[in-house]
This record gives sequence, C-alpha cells and structure tokens, in this order.
Amino acid sequence: MGGCSDVRGELGVPDQGETNACSGHVCAALCAAGGVSGADADAIYLQALDGRPDDGVPLADALDSVATRGVPLTSGTTAQAPRFARVPDAPPLIKRVLDSGRPVGAVLALTPRVQGFLATPEHDHYVLRDAGRQPNRSDAGHAVLLTGHSDAVGGGAFAARSSWGAQWGWDGHFWLPYSQLPLLEQLHTVSRGTGWT
Repeated sequence: MGGCSDVRGELGVPDQGETNACSGHVCAALCAAGGVSGADADAIYLQALDGRPDDGVPLADALDSVATRGVPLTSGTTAQAPRFARVPDAPPLIKRVLDSGRPVGAVLALTPRVQGFLATPEHDHYVLRDAGRQPNRSDAGHAVLLTGHSDAVGGGAFAARSSWGAQWGWDGHFWLPYSQLPLLEQLHTVSRGTGWT
C-alpha cells in the first residue's frame, strides 16, 4: 500500500450477494474493529431496515440501529455496540484515523461514471480517477470501508473495500484518490474516547 497505512488485518472481504446490505457489512466491520467479533452483517441490515422496503439503508441508520438495539451476532445473540464517531471529511484527518489502526466507513455517491468504474475497476488499475461530476442528493450510495492510504497511488489515495467479495477489484478493494473525497459522506469510525479522535 505504498508504505503509508493498511488496516485490513482481520476484517476480511465480505460478499453481500444480491442484497442491498452494504451498510450492514461496513457496520459489521466497524464493530469488529471496535472489539465486537461475529457481527451478522445481514441481520444488522434487516434490523436497520425495520420493516421498510428493501431499497438500501444509510450507513448512519445501520450504526444508529446497533448503537440503540445492540449488534446482532452470527450466534443468534446480541452484543453491546462499540461507540462510533463521525470523521471530518478532510484527507489529513481521515489518514490520522487510519494511521491509528481504525478503518473508516463511508457512503460513496454513485454518479454515472462511478457506477461505470465499479462495473470494471481493472480498466484503470483499480483507481477511481474521475467521478465525471460532483455528486448530488439524487445519486444512490454504496457503503464502503476505507482500510488504508498511500501517497504513492494516483497522487494520493485511500484504499476502499467494497462488499462484493475478494474476486472483485483488487482483492475486494479499489483506490479512491484524495481529490475524489467529495464523493464520500457519512464518514464514521470506532471511537476511542471523546470526540472523533
């Protein structure tokens, strides 16, 4: 990863299959980073849906759901959620969180060019270089997990994990240049004390 930061560790690369459960998978990874092992990503997603139509759940809703109702585990039990904190959308601050060993969950705006890139990321060496336009509120979103950064890739980029399995992209990841940060919203990590640090 260019020697800068890599927190992939034990987080693995999930495959959400045909579901819309990307926010559940990112939430489960943040729970794991906070010491809660065995989080059930699909159960987190269904808990956050709370009976609504299955058209996706914002990452913030999935995090709120486990914070208030507990983390559903694969064992069928529930665990207390770790504390989550918002992360400011500034590359130096995101890098600081990653350098501290914590991943950052975020929602990637799916502009038409981003959707095209995600369909065939290998065409540009797994680097999302151009979103085509600034995102707007009508864009759908896809929850991703920032797992590292490298100043040597694409003029500086974050490693972002999708939830489409290790066979997708670069071992389930792609590079998001710092210049494309406006594509991300709802940035969260596991809290270590007060504030976001």
